[in-house]
Amino acid sequence: MVAPVEEIYWDPYDVELDKNPHAVWRRLRDEYPVYRNEKYDFWALSRFADVQAALNNTKTFSSARGTILEYIGTDFGDLDVLIQMDPPAHTALRALVSRAFTPKRTAEMEDRIRAICGKLLDPHVGSSGFDYVTVFAQQLPSMVISSMLGVPESEGEEVRLKIDEIFHVDPPLLRKFCT
Repeated sequence: MVAPVEEIYWDPYDVELDKNPHAVWRRLRDEYPVYRNEKYDFWALSRFADVQAALNNTKTFSSARGTILEYIGTDFGDLDVLIQMDPPAHTALRALVSRAFTPKRTAEMEDRIRAICGKLLDPHVGSSGFDYVTVFAQQLPSMVISSMLGVPESEGEEVRLKIDEIFHVDPPLLRKFCT
């Protein structure tokens, strides 16, 4: 007699699952490539090829109604955010932004990015350890972008905090999805 296959449940808010999600992700890819979560009312694709196909099919899979689970369906009015736009508006804005990230421009930024990395990491050389996310990963992207935009270094932390504020999901909003 074959034992019944245990139904799978994936919860993007499950902190315990986040500690080691690989087994669940593997099962999603193998058994549930198109997964439906009834509790939070979303669909998830778990295979790279399917995600790639969805990204390229903006007529069926639109970003215009949001790309973050907590905000999907929220009316943002006239706020135009690149990641929440579909072609042709997205294509036009992306063309402008992509000019800053050509291979030549990226190579020109290498020394500046190395200097920023050194500034963040050098104080910890020889230490017994540090919080990589807080000290480095949370800092580097906004510092590089601020540098590209000409933001004075003295204002960099203020810019980073403003970016964090924009992308912060308020706990009451999370509770709405987690209850």
